[in-house]
Amino acid sequence: MAQDPSPIDCPLCFSTRAVILSEKGRHGSPLQSCCCLGCGLIYNNPIPNEQELRDFCKDKYRLNYKKRRKSKRKHHVRYSGRAANQITANPEIYKKAKTMLDIGAGSGEALALLGQVGLEVEGIEPTKDYASYISEIFGIPVFNGSVDDFKTDKKFNLIRLNHVLEHMRDPLEKLITIRNLLSRGGVLHVEVPDIRTYFKVKSPGRIFHDGHIYNFSNETLLMFAARAGLKEVARFGPTSIYFKRCKPFKIKANPDLAAELISMNALYQVGVYHSRSESALKLLRKMTNRMLEEVHVRRLQSPTAIIGHFADKVKTSLAKS
Repeated sequence: MAQDPSPIDCPLCFSTRAVILSEKGRHGSPLQSCCCLGCGLIYNNPIPNEQELRDFCKDKYRLNYKKRRKSKRKHHVRYSGRAANQITANPEIYKKAKTMLDIGAGSGEALALLGQVGLEVEGIEPTKDYASYISEIFGIPVFNGSVDDFKTDKKFNLIRLNHVLEHMRDPLEKLITIRNLLSRGGVLHVEVPDIRTYFKVKSPGRIFHDGHIYNFSNETLLMFAARAGLKEVARFGPTSIYFKRCKPFKIKANPDLAAELISMNALYQVGVYHSRSESALKLLRKMTNRMLEEVHVRRLQSPTAIIGHFADKVKTSLAKS
């Protein structure tokens, strides 16, 4: 494993000491992914500048991920189900909220779902086609651009940042900007991929790619949040956490985290986590999930019908809680 990549200051602890974990991206293109030896943050090097990132998100991001400019019904089923699970796992947070802003709204499932539950919702989506799609299909106002360009006097009870922070070039700066959009007592839900889980479930060569500038652990996500003035109040998973505003504080970096993640990456790269039996179980789970999705796709013939189906489940669950 190569050490001492072209040094940049770690965006979290400012150390310039890092180890290169990988020099190829998901599709085999050159991409240097590093682990900071000071705090364990995993990041791409170099980090793209703001204009490069805006251009990528505006025109290429969704096409790069989904190979299409509009969402399929199976994706509506998949993401509606995930959003419904988040809501029903922490019902008190959603029952108290009246207004919600979804930053990086994607194809609009969470917006439409929470709109049907009774919240006043709006979104921010940098990809032009997806922003237009949400407004056209669900009739929900969506700002096409970045959170930096979003101008409003509103404060929101609930802000959702779901699988978005890992794409942002400066997580601390963005968390501070988003924190300032929260109402008094408001809650920010941040969910990002968990690098520990990725090491164990992703096939070798399938983690690192241009779209994910950062790969977070629970520890590095909490460290960023603390510096931005956000404290944990609930969680859905190790890197799916609900925050409220507080005074900024520091969480001391643990250099042992870097050693742990470097070791996990070495095992991941040689396929230790992916024996034949584990790969077979993974394939079986994937096939089962896809079959269940197909049942919903065949029965629910439109995006609005899919949202309605999951909204009914959420309403029932919230009424019982």
